[in-house]
Amino acid sequence: MTTIQYGTDEKGIRIDHTTLTPRYSVTNDESLNEGIAYLNEHGYTVFSDILSQEEIKTNKDLLWNFFENIPGCHIRRNDSETWSNFWPGFPTSGVVNNCGIGQSDFMWNIRSNRKVKRVFTRIWNTNELLVSFDGCGVFRNWHYDPKWKTNGGWYHVDQNPIEKPDRCCVQGLVSLMKQNETTGGLIIIPNTHLRFAELNDLPRGRGDFIRIPHNHRILDGDQAIAKLVQCQAGDLVLWDSRLVHCNAPAFVTKQQNEGEPVDF
Repeated sequence: MTTIQYGTDEKGIRIDHTTLTPRYSVTNDESLNEGIAYLNEHGYTVFSDILSQEEIKTNKDLLWNFFENIPGCHIRRNDSETWSNFWPGFPTSGVVNNCGIGQSDFMWNIRSNRKVKRVFTRIWNTNELLVSFDGCGVFRNWHYDPKWKTNGGWYHVDQNPIEKPDRCCVQGLVSLMKQNETTGGLIIIPNTHLRFAELNDLPRGRGDFIRIPHNHRILDGDQAIAKLVQCQAGDLVLWDSRLVHCNAPAFVTKQQNEGEPVDF
């Protein structure tokens, strides 16, 4: 019998952080179709076999190159003491969306990966894809400094329910690290994309980033059960922009071993 363990975020929402997320291989046509079907039904999915170990290393290097070359920040990958030096973006959420990250070599290398493009081409049934230039997400290892621990509970959708009621965007991330209860990561509330119209009672004219009040009915009176989307390094995680989601820090503290390499 499988035991499910729950954490609780700042809003009091229970989060299943132990149940493994199904993974579908991009290299197998049947599995790819099954992954897209899972996306349509549940609002999120995970595709494996996107990046090789060598590609993961290359992209980590490109990301660090970006950080180390931000003017005036003086960040160095091998010195965690420098990771407080004007860290870009929103450190409380881990979102990095400034300093030119959207047009960085790192983002272009991920964005133009042929396997990533294969998945999106299959979802939209066209090779002519429109792509955002937003940014990336980075959690600094808060064992080095507890102030780096990010906040959870900022549930939102990234699509306006009144102006864009149907599916028009699928968001994604390619994870360079294993994502589980010891790391934290993407938090979703399954199937809420099918209840998108319930958000029509929120104020109009708020753009596409719509925060969800903790007492909104789509959260079932704080009785909703959210889920940490677990994945392996090199996986592609996708979710419908109408799906209620956020991110959260680790639920289980991992012992930091002496001499362990400095990393995120």
